[in-house]
Amino acid sequence: MPDTLTVMSLATESLSICIKVVSILKQYASAVKTVKKDLVALLKRVERMRNVLGLLRSLALELSKTSQKSVQLEIDRAECENTMDELLTLAKEVEAKKQIMSGLSWGAKKSSAAKLTRELREIEEDIINVVTVVGTTSSLRAQVDIEALKVEAGGHSEVHIAFENLSIVDGSLQAATEEPGAHKPIRTWLGHVLRYGHSEHYLAWRDRLSDAAFWGRWDDAWDALKTGGEEYHEIWLNAVRMKRLEESDQMSFFWMPLHQAAYTRAPIEVVSRLIEAGASRKDHETRWTRYSCMDMTALELAREFGFSYLYHVLAPVIRNPVPFVILTRLQDQFHDIVRKDLGARVIEERMYLPQLEVLTEMGNEPMWYPVKFASAGAGYVFRLDERVLIVRAVTVTGDAAIQTYRIPATEVQSIDDELVSDVRVPEDRKKEED
Repeated sequence: MPDTLTVMSLATESLSICIKVVSILKQYASAVKTVKKDLVALLKRVERMRNVLGLLRSLALELSKTSQKSVQLEIDRAECENTMDELLTLAKEVEAKKQIMSGLSWGAKKSSAAKLTRELREIEEDIINVVTVVGTTSSLRAQVDIEALKVEAGGHSEVHIAFENLSIVDGSLQAATEEPGAHKPIRTWLGHVLRYGHSEHYLAWRDRLSDAAFWGRWDDAWDALKTGGEEYHEIWLNAVRMKRLEESDQMSFFWMPLHQAAYTRAPIEVVSRLIEAGASRKDHETRWTRYSCMDMTALELAREFGFSYLYHVLAPVIRNPVPFVILTRLQDQFHDIVRKDLGARVIEERMYLPQLEVLTEMGNEPMWYPVKFASAGAGYVFRLDERVLIVRAVTVTGDAAIQTYRIPATEVQSIDDELVSDVRVPEDRKKEED
């Protein structure tokens, strides 16, 4: 049986293989017409193995620093190495033929994938048993901590098809809820900032929200936000004041309720409620201000006025840690797609295109960008999957076409479906982060 240092080395090498395999198989899944169930099953198992190996490596590292570092851990090293070699070989065969993916028959790989899925499950069970033994026979951690780590590692992420629970309901993209037949609006990017083309009722409620936030009448603001969700199926937490074309360059054009809350020194309960409901702490497009600089976040406004009681709650919590330079490339390519689809209207209507920085706070959530001059229910839904942006264009060009794009930092790929990995954050940890 291997000692702790050997196990730590084995876990590190195997973890590296799992990460590489997940990336390759996701790209393959994007290229085929229909995502195969056995491919999804293998990806899910590799994702789970990655999480469990991370737990094993960290515990082995901790154990190596104690007097029990020479303890022998009951893991079949040869079996683990052989399975990882087979897994990597399968991935390399897929990668080698990536230029002719459409002609690659997954059927030839089906038996290998099923075998690897079974072997990975067995290895995972062995690792979990070792983790349990470490917890019961050593003083490394309390048993309750070990059990919590096992649960978190086993359910840390889930592989599924992007946007599979979303559908057009009442002219807007909404998410299915646990209640049969029920739906709810998702985070909304409100890119239409001019008053042209909207009903008087819609404009009246948007004005009511902007006025209420400006004057600090938060009961009125909550009423307007509720109306936006129930009647228009939009989440207005990041809504700007809508203006006429001739007013579009005026001061505070892009101030949102959270900016106003910071500016008016709103109670911390109000600010916290806005953030919990979906207000973005990363949005900084205030444009011109009379203060120290342009494009200020709500946190910067609070610091400008010395409202220190708001510093902590307004500090962004990053759940998608994508480097800024990568995020900028993804955003530029996304904007190119929108401009190609919508043409001159992007400029004519002063459309506010999505700023991907807001996604870094959103974890696994998608965002909906409705395009209101196209057909009913038209728009773009988008989300991050690590360093890749997944975009689905829904009837934006006036026909019934739906097009999905996989946008890495290099080039845009037109695909049918995309597998994504959702990282699950325990509810108690979410509260700690927020």
